Amino acid sequence: MPKENTHKPVFVVQKHDASRLHYDFRLEIGGTLVSWAVSKGLSTVPNKKHLAIRTENHLLSYADFEGTIPKGQYGAGTVEIWDKGIYEPALKDDKSMKKGLKDGGLKFNLHGKKLKGSYAMALIGEQDDQEKWIIFKLNGRHIPQPLKIPNYNKILFLNSNITKADIAGYYERIADHMLPYIKDRPLTLRRFPNGTMEEGFFNKHAPKHFPKAIKRLNVPMHSKPGKVMKMVSANRAEDLIYFVGQDTIEIHMALSKAKNLEKPDQIIFDFDPSDNDFEKVRRAALELKTMLDVMSLPSFIKTTGSSGIHVHIPIKVNLAFTEAKGLAKKIAKKLHKALPDITTLEHRINKRGNKVFIDILRNDYGMTVIAPYSLRAKEGAPIATPIKWIELKDNSIGSRSYNFKNIFRRMIEKPDPWKNFYSAPVDGSSLALLLKS
Repeated sequence: MPKENTHKPVFVVQKHDASRLHYDFRLEIGGTLVSWAVSKGLSTVPNKKHLAIRTENHLLSYADFEGTIPKGQYGAGTVEIWDKGIYEPALKDDKSMKKGLKDGGLKFNLHGKKLKGSYAMALIGEQDDQEKWIIFKLNGRHIPQPLKIPNYNKILFLNSNITKADIAGYYERIADHMLPYIKDRPLTLRRFPNGTMEEGFFNKHAPKHFPKAIKRLNVPMHSKPGKVMKMVSANRAEDLIYFVGQDTIEIHMALSKAKNLEKPDQIIFDFDPSDNDFEKVRRAALELKTMLDVMSLPSFIKTTGSSGIHVHIPIKVNLAFTEAKGLAKKIAKKLHKALPDITTLEHRINKRGNKVFIDILRNDYGMTVIAPYSLRAKEGAPIATPIKWIELKDNSIGSRSYNFKNIFRRMIEKPDPWKNFYSAPVDGSSLALLLKS
């Protein structure tokens, strides 16, 4: 029998006193040392980001180099090994590192004398034909090992060749951005046992076999008074990873939290086009923004990863769902009156023509909406992505602009557009008075 390949890839940090003092960080990937110049070196403080400029690859033998590079040669100056050891790719696979290098995102565990633990790198742009990355230590969270995920090599997105392990890695990496918007809420999981090649199914009830670590919420069933439905919630990255292990791709959330399930903390408008003309969606959403600005109402927008746009208005938790929906209906009617040529309030699909349906039905109790940063089960793995309103004016932005491959470049380049989402919710009573005037 052939011997198992037990080779562990190496890393090295070389302190390089050249024209300026910096640290060369090198990872063995694909039989070579892929290298970055890090002026401040690698931080051991979690989440402290340091700039890393990609430089030329080196031979593996260079990992042992210490000495002086003569004047007149490239990199002239003294070189000493600051730290060295082996590392583990996040997905235990050199191919995953090659892919991460190409896609602009790397994760690995370092085992050195000085550097220990989980680190991540992300490509943030280019300058003078050099790639600019950031490198930082992760905050005590262990990288999810695909061996803990059943059938981790199963391909869920056929044409994109995206596996369960890839999806788990995505949700682990996005967790800090996603969890603030979904924690303590009932979640509906959309699961795809046979990948996106088939329809999949929506999972509202918490399966009995889910581990106890997955928190359950008792959600009253209005259709069956006195009865409750146990639904899952997610407060940890580990919860999201477990869901992926159960073939979950999409995560849908309720508009209310566990403490007050009968009262929403936001109103949502779903702009659903009847054709592929996203320009009508853009125009309708921007008109709504103008209307809300006139009323001094905060609003937040996200691409759906499907065909439309979602607009969210954060509200104080003092309205029943029926009241919130009533206010949404009044706003939708005002918007339709302003844009009767491209919008419709018609529920029946065959009556909408080629207009954009202003959907307020998600403001009912028990309804859900695709969660911010959830993947969508559509080819190319698009993502429901919070954006700034000004971005919607860019004609290059569409409902599926951000996806599995480019989302983390965006996350680095653009501050969180929803960072103030919960800072100034609208009082329902005030909103009702505004709509009467």
